[in-house]
Amino acid sequence: MASGKSFAEERNLETRTCIACGFVDSYDRFESHSQCRFSNGESCSACKKLKLLESQILEAKRTLDDLIRQHQDLKTQKNRIHDPITSRMPPEVVSTIFEFCLPPTPCDSDHFLTPSKGNPLKLGAVCRAWREIAWSTPRLWTVISVCVNAPGLAARCDLARGWLVRSGGLPLTIHIFTSISCSTDTLLTSPDTLHFIKLINQHSNRWQRLDLSVPFPLVSEFCGDSNPVSIMRTLRIDLERIRGIRSGGQFSMRNVKPHPTNVSLSSLRLKAVDIEWNNVTQAVVKDLQVDECFELLRRAPKLRRCKLASFSTYRPGQEQFPIPENIIVHHQLRNLSLEFPVGSDAVSSICNKVSFPALLRLSCTMDECIVPTQSLVSFLKRSSCALEKLLIMDASFDNDDMMIDLLQATPSLVRLDLLPHRWANYSPDRLFERLARTSIAKDEDNIFLPKLRFFRYHVEENISWDLVPGIFGSLHELDNPRRRPLESVWIHFDREVENGEPLRYIDKNTLPRLLSILEAGLDLDVGYPTEDLDLIEESMKYHDMVDDEDHPSSEN
Repeated sequence: MASGKSFAEERNLETRTCIACGFVDSYDRFESHSQCRFSNGESCSACKKLKLLESQILEAKRTLDDLIRQHQDLKTQKNRIHDPITSRMPPEVVSTIFEFCLPPTPCDSDHFLTPSKGNPLKLGAVCRAWREIAWSTPRLWTVISVCVNAPGLAARCDLARGWLVRSGGLPLTIHIFTSISCSTDTLLTSPDTLHFIKLINQHSNRWQRLDLSVPFPLVSEFCGDSNPVSIMRTLRIDLERIRGIRSGGQFSMRNVKPHPTNVSLSSLRLKAVDIEWNNVTQAVVKDLQVDECFELLRRAPKLRRCKLASFSTYRPGQEQFPIPENIIVHHQLRNLSLEFPVGSDAVSSICNKVSFPALLRLSCTMDECIVPTQSLVSFLKRSSCALEKLLIMDASFDNDDMMIDLLQATPSLVRLDLLPHRWANYSPDRLFERLARTSIAKDEDNIFLPKLRFFRYHVEENISWDLVPGIFGSLHELDNPRRRPLESVWIHFDREVENGEPLRYIDKNTLPRLLSILEAGLDLDVGYPTEDLDLIEESMKYHDMVDDEDHPSSEN
């Protein structure tokens, strides 16, 4: 402060907080003293002393303020000298280190996971030098995640404004969500909510990944600004856990139509999303009707990876789009996942109308439904695809031969994962017998899984242990060029430990044959993976086939 200011001028300064302790300046309790005047024009002795004392107080205050500033400067110097990072490395290197301290920005292969909540503010709280570097590193500020119905949104809006400024002009990952218990009406009428969305819209030309988990009427508010530019690569809209209205609105940007490559939609109609689909390579959609699934395939010719979850057949008159009369041939799709269909008919409806010549991976999680084998076989034959991986999970079968019929149509299969539903009453015996009988190719016209390398089976019913060793075929034929190249067989179990369900021990006669498979260098994993239990070891202990040093006994 300038030395020529009076006490009254000092107390009118904007800053009134003590820089030493943070409390309101205690000097403000002094009132400006009006000098008395006697007839001779002089002040009394008391007034003269008060004036002198006030001058001394102001001088002491200026001295204290100066000492506190020196103290802060010395602490900054000390931190800079003692800091093993900023004292030894240029700011550019420290900036890069800071970037590695935070969780990585979600990438396109992350399957639309919610962005991590790493906070660069923590770096800035360490010391002034760190704060200066963090504040000047735009890449630290490119991910923003905000709950719009949590208390204090106005304060977070101010924080977000500074956050966005510090991000410079870099592409942004935006994650906006609400808690489960939120009122749509309150959000739509809240000035704080609308003000925050307006702030986010002002940066719509930098939205690279947009993730919205908000009530559907609020989705329409994220419409961007007047900027006709979009760099959006990932769009995720999830209404699954949001209560309330799920129709009547639309995600649509004002002056531009985004052309993302990755799209994830949950619990909203396909028509409710106004985007260009012709660049989409990865899509996850949930709660669509099959007519919408067909429309998705038509609109996205570059689609390579697709997950259809909780899809259902349509009721006559409720179609969103025309049902195709001809087969839809999609030449780019490599990976298809069908999860939790609403009935087997939904799967059949899809399979009967499509052809995917490039398909390499097929996953079917049936949610206790019967596998529509005939439709799947027709689809695979129609596609003439070189399918390499097949997963059938949580499924039921009309009979034990259905699985063999399906596998007969997949001669290019390299990996097979079969996990029937717990109450499916399915026996793998015929499949195990077929694998054993065809381990050496003899008839080119009747070959069965000639390229299979990995087989995983999840046991829910009792298993015929004597059939398991034969799955690999004869160990004397391992070098036979006509042998199926099967290297890994995993047979896994689950049990209800809390209900006292016992282990399903392997019989004593089969154990030596299984040990021979392991000795031959093949990968045989039999056990309870959730309990980290090796059933071969446990069965040997059960049958007293382990010596004192925990080695297999030579006795049969």
